[in-house]
Amino acid sequence: MQTFWIVIIIGVVLAQAPFTGGFGKVNTKEIDKHAAKQGLPLPGDLRPAITDRLVGRERSSLTWAIGGLLIGFLAVALLRMIAGWDNGEAVYAPLVLGGLAVGSAFGSLLPVLRTTPLAEDRPRVARAIHTTVPDYVSKSEVICFFLVPASLVISTVGMWVLAAKVPHMPAEFDGRFAALTGANIVLLAMWAVMFYAAHKLVASPQHAGTDLELAWDDAERTTALRALGDNAVAMAVVAAIFSLISVVDVVSRPAVREGAEDLTITLAFAAFIIGLVAAAMVTLPLLPGRLNRTPWRKLWPNVPAEISRTSEAGAPGNQNPAAGEQGEGK
Repeated sequence: MQTFWIVIIIGVVLAQAPFTGGFGKVNTKEIDKHAAKQGLPLPGDLRPAITDRLVGRERSSLTWAIGGLLIGFLAVALLRMIAGWDNGEAVYAPLVLGGLAVGSAFGSLLPVLRTTPLAEDRPRVARAIHTTVPDYVSKSEVICFFLVPASLVISTVGMWVLAAKVPHMPAEFDGRFAALTGANIVLLAMWAVMFYAAHKLVASPQHAGTDLELAWDDAERTTALRALGDNAVAMAVVAAIFSLISVVDVVSRPAVREGAEDLTITLAFAAFIIGLVAAAMVTLPLLPGRLNRTPWRKLWPNVPAEISRTSEAGAPGNQNPAAGEQGEGK
């Protein structure tokens, strides 16, 4: 079982680094695949800026994910030494994965808060419409993001309701549910910062000298927003697992089950259902929206030849139909 969790952790960490495979050399083929998914040409003059942004975001996420992982392992050691929590994988695996999820979320958040224009030396674009987050991601992704607080509340409240019905609470569990509640409050606060960061990103000025530069800026906003959303969902899923598995851990103890087998089985089953609902409500609706790889193209109802992958990049004379004039916007 320990091998299973180690494989899961390694897989999650490596998933943070498609462009470098960790901290190694940039994989240009992966950069080209990313451009292909966006349906955009990537000429030589834009490649360095796009590569720097993708790699910078990836390394931030990976660095903080590893940091969160180490904090998770440290928390396991401290809980064993100080609080005497020695309950095996039922608690420690979610704790380590929780540290990984929080670290990854923070790593995806920082680049968004520090976002600078893709082409800062270009004129500021004055779009004909006021862009919002739903212009860059699908409707289902927006819904899932706003369901994260509800999922956290369901996990926390469900945990306390079930814990209150446990016939006998072992002394070793003193303070555990309060600690889990505190952790979920921290996750809720992080979600609020993510919400702020998403709107800050969309409200930030765009600079572009061509339609292609503006299209790439739109595409990169979608990539950053999706990273935020994915990490928010991951936090909710880990919270659901961690909160409800603690109830299962309690009711599975022989001292608790003795004389209350039916009740403890019911509580364990209820914990499984509540955890499943809390996790499914933020994951299942996400899937249909991900079928659309380029939701940012809603801003380009009439696609100029310049941002078509089948045309030559930098073709002159193309005007963005979703934008007003380009200039030093006020």
